[in-house]
Amino acid sequence: MTWAVLLTLAHLGQFPTVDSQDFAKAQQATALLSTVRIVNLTNKFRGTGAILKSAGGYTFILTAEHVVDQAEALEIATFSADSYPRPDRTYRGAEVVAKLHDPDLALLRLSTRDRPPGGLKICPPKLVPKEMPFPVMSVGCSLGEPPTILVDRVLDKKRVRKQPLAEPTLVWEAATKHSPGRSGGPLLDQRGNIIGVCTGRTGNFGFYCHTQEIHQWLKKNGFEYLYEDQ
Repeated sequence: MTWAVLLTLAHLGQFPTVDSQDFAKAQQATALLSTVRIVNLTNKFRGTGAILKSAGGYTFILTAEHVVDQAEALEIATFSADSYPRPDRTYRGAEVVAKLHDPDLALLRLSTRDRPPGGLKICPPKLVPKEMPFPVMSVGCSLGEPPTILVDRVLDKKRVRKQPLAEPTLVWEAATKHSPGRSGGPLLDQRGNIIGVCTGRTGNFGFYCHTQEIHQWLKKNGFEYLYEDQ
């Protein structure tokens, strides 16, 4: 086992994991360590993001565009095994390096030499689930609180328009409507890979930007290595 896995296992009792036959508690703890709370200091909007990787003095964070919309400054809080439920570190100065209103995605780059508490992989195209329904796990900072786990099911994939004149985008439809603050948080498959980003809700359902949209958007902006080298 790696040092990170051993650390996660040693601190399982600190994390609000849930009983699940589909997602082990150590897997849930890793997801919590890899999730950040984001505060848009311009409009005070609170959301969530997922740490992807750290290299060359930068840490990349995936979130939703509406979380960082019109932000002049962002506050990023990370959570470690030792600090939870308090933030381990809080950063200001994260740069939005790519964003798109539809399909509601944003990529942040944080300049730091600090080792991030965790990191998640984006699901490669060949491993994206095809048969539905299937179990998923989402992570988010409900109402601006520390990140928590929600075990859910994807029921379908569909194309939706957020605005009448907008291009339709592909989303996962999940069985559970998420609470405010979880926008931008990751949706994970049973391998622990990111397959979606929390983007909205309607009725009793939650919606997550589909993996295909994430791949296409990253490639268009020159960040395909964030999933191709996984």
